Amino acid sequence: MAEHITHGLKVLDLGCGKMWLETMVKCSEYIPVDYISRDSRTIVCDFNRKQFPNVLVDVTFASGVIEYVNDVKWFVGEMSSSSKKIIISYVAMEDFGDVSIRRSRGWVNHLTKRRLLKLFEEENYMMLFETVIKGNSVFVFERRN
Repeated sequence: MAEHITHGLKVLDLGCGKMWLETMVKCSEYIPVDYISRDSRTIVCDFNRKQFPNVLVDVTFASGVIEYVNDVKWFVGEMSSSSKKIIISYVAMEDFGDVSIRRSRGWVNHLTKRRLLKLFEEENYMMLFETVIKGNSVFVFERRN
């Protein structure tokens, strides 16, 4: 996923965890966001309480996050309002459809790829890239002019 980020850009890492992205990409500014503080730079946000950082960036990166967000439409809207390019991963129903196991993993939504893509289209984003890696869909979106 990091290969889709050009060096020298301002990057928002949602659900940053151990902040591996920062070691993979030379950013002009790296902004880590998570539900708990990972270091002194971390912006702490609970997306299910509709908390989102008020920043403008070149790229928003969200790997392994959307499955845990209750209001995906709101979340996509927030990412869209802060970034020109969005890189996400998501385990869609087509790739892993057992809802009971999804719930046991703490996943709170069960979207198809089509529904997820429609949310980005509604925000005026087009998909530039899609692949599936071990059942995990990776998408790269860019705002239409």
